[in-house]
Amino acid sequence: MGLEALELQVVGQGIPRVDARDKVEGKAQYTVDLVLPRMLYGDFLRSPLAWARILHIDTSAAKRVPGVKAVITGADFPYTYGSTVKDRPFLAQGEVRFVGEPVAAVAATSPEAAREAIELIRVDYEEREPILDPEAAIAKGAPLIHPELGSYKHSEAAYPVPGSNICSHYRLRNGDVEEGFREADLVYENTYRTQMVQHVCIEPHAAIAQWLPGSDRITVWVGTVSPFMSRKELADGLGLPMSNIRIIVPRVGGSFGSKMYLKAEPLAVALARFTDGRPVKVVMDRADEFTVAVKGPTITRIKTGVKRDGTMTAREVETIWDTGAYADCGPRVTRNSGHTSAGPYRIPRVKIDGYTVYTNKNIAVPFRGYGTQELCWAYETHMDEIAAEIGWDPLEFRLKNAFRPGDFTATGQKLESVGLVECIEKVRRAIGWEGKRETVDEQVHRSGVEAPPVNTGAGVTAAGARKVRGRGIACIHKATGAPSTSSAVVKLNEDGTVTLLASTIEQGQGSETVLTQIVAEELGVRIEDVFIAQPDTDYTPFDSSSTSSRSTYHMGNAIRLACADAKRQLLEAGSKVLKVRPEEVELVSGKVQVKGQPGRSLELRQIVPAYYGSRGGTIIGRGVFRPDTVPSDRETGLTPKMTPFWMYGAQAAEVEVDLDTGQVEVIKLVAYHDVGRAINPVTTKQQLEGAMGMGGSGAILENVILDANGRTLNANLHDYKVYTAMDIPELEVGIVEAEQADGPFGAKGVGEPALAATAPAIGNAVYAACGVRLRELPITGEKMVEALRQRSAGR
Repeated sequence: MGLEALELQVVGQGIPRVDARDKVEGKAQYTVDLVLPRMLYGDFLRSPLAWARILHIDTSAAKRVPGVKAVITGADFPYTYGSTVKDRPFLAQGEVRFVGEPVAAVAATSPEAAREAIELIRVDYEEREPILDPEAAIAKGAPLIHPELGSYKHSEAAYPVPGSNICSHYRLRNGDVEEGFREADLVYENTYRTQMVQHVCIEPHAAIAQWLPGSDRITVWVGTVSPFMSRKELADGLGLPMSNIRIIVPRVGGSFGSKMYLKAEPLAVALARFTDGRPVKVVMDRADEFTVAVKGPTITRIKTGVKRDGTMTAREVETIWDTGAYADCGPRVTRNSGHTSAGPYRIPRVKIDGYTVYTNKNIAVPFRGYGTQELCWAYETHMDEIAAEIGWDPLEFRLKNAFRPGDFTATGQKLESVGLVECIEKVRRAIGWEGKRETVDEQVHRSGVEAPPVNTGAGVTAAGARKVRGRGIACIHKATGAPSTSSAVVKLNEDGTVTLLASTIEQGQGSETVLTQIVAEELGVRIEDVFIAQPDTDYTPFDSSSTSSRSTYHMGNAIRLACADAKRQLLEAGSKVLKVRPEEVELVSGKVQVKGQPGRSLELRQIVPAYYGSRGGTIIGRGVFRPDTVPSDRETGLTPKMTPFWMYGAQAAEVEVDLDTGQVEVIKLVAYHDVGRAINPVTTKQQLEGAMGMGGSGAILENVILDANGRTLNANLHDYKVYTAMDIPELEVGIVEAEQADGPFGAKGVGEPALAATAPAIGNAVYAACGVRLRELPITGEKMVEALRQRSAGR
């Protein structure tokens, strides 16, 4: 059914967020707010060294501190865990591999007592020279950070290279790229780099664990976006059945990927094992956040063959992903972003290699976009450079090569729902791309300002300062994680209200509102009559994770199936109460009525008590959704259906560059994204706006800085700069609706892509403004001054 044929009442409406009031009024309960009976407070001793052998640990003084109930080291709890590669100890065992690695832990009756005990623990180390450069880590003869890599258990997402520091090597091969380069009129190659950044969630990582003595029954309260993955990771690490582990999820104060998989949980669980059933709370401070959860830096080399008519003939991409001391989700990020490394363009021959590399650095974890941000910076900067080389307008060059329905991706998947061309056209109009744009010389002459030292393509401010402006564009495509599954249970209560049992995690993206709208639309009930239960692995049904922009599509479809099951039962119950056959009734506006006889009807609140009698009952609908996908070939990376849907978008930026200080000010950002169908247009646009702000911050401000010994120098929000609300430039966002045939009401995901395209749009605008091309993020004033100096000197 086409979108235009749907008669929708709730879906497509910009209703207010259903979780807003509790959060605004301070009623929402986060993990750090919880206080359980007899609860203890956990703290841990962090390694001051990036790589060292542990010679001796003395905990005797710590155990004598009043209020201390447990002091443990890796020897007391010799288990390891890992989401893709099982390589990480709960507490360091024999050696430390990054600054900040937990070496010992304490549980006490107060945070102050725990901290006092931690400061009394003494550790003797034998320091080693850390490996901080990923290129040095993969060089021949480099010391092995994980010599046992070949014996580690790993998931299907990891392709480890034993005897090296490469914990995964992703490959994609589609056609003969060398033949494509021979056919090209121009072969262009360059290298692009992205920096280490932190997620900066308002809520830090925190967990409470309770280990019941004698039963090996563990309950964990934690703000995670992947409770079932966390349960599995703990079960695998501890060698316990998954039924022994319960994950309860309070409110989550932001994630952006950082709260996927285990972070604070291992420390809380390890301590809880030694506290005789007393729960233990662990809360990480801001400095901890910078060591255990960052977006790792990358180095990407791209080589492209292109003809003078703008047709691309081949592309080769090689990316080195610095995953830090442990793999975490690095191999999956490398694989999932590798699928998209060639960009949203028709390129007949593609070769892609992604290397996930161990270093003695902060742990790289998923970041909003799952690697597409780093690759988009590379291939969209590269696209602009090619356009300049062959004399094409950057927007027209993208438009010529952009994916359209019927095209094939680099992985071999035929595309269906593709709104990229419309996105580009809408951005063209919104940013004012049309028409002749004045060069710097022309603007200078018109304003009467002394000419700047470079001759480039933009304008200067009329106020007389040596400032120039330019506009840039970037495109993005992204897959969603596959294969994955979502399940839902819909309970129709005796009074006609509805309880939704689902494990989608609301983390600020508006999922509770969207899922409520889908339930209300399907059952014809009011928004305020739908309640969503707290995610709990003992009671709410399985969901892979609330990541990868998958929740609206996957859980939305599961809810529709659950509602269909509930409606079938409703119609059967209603027909018996109305004394007609089931095929003679229908569900209309929240009532079961006899077809053609609106007067013979029952409201939902009447059906359950009338059917079950005075003692009551309930109607329960169940739905499980797992879209059909085909695993990619391990050697070639090819598959006819790698992902159930693709997301597309185009963005533009207008910037102003100060030619004296090199400072870049983002004046305006524009984004149009193909969302399939906006279940809630307001929250959809809020997602785009939030992602653009986050992307702009990463483009010109954010950078986690380490010293030569691997210590983080700016692990606080004074020295680590991020956008505030006052820094957000003018934003214009819009949506394109290219219906996803199997999506709920035509919808697909939207949460991540707008972040990825922001930085390259800004970088390309900087080049348009002053002729300086930066290939490394962030775009700082210092880098700009040096680049302008070299540009002026003809280098």
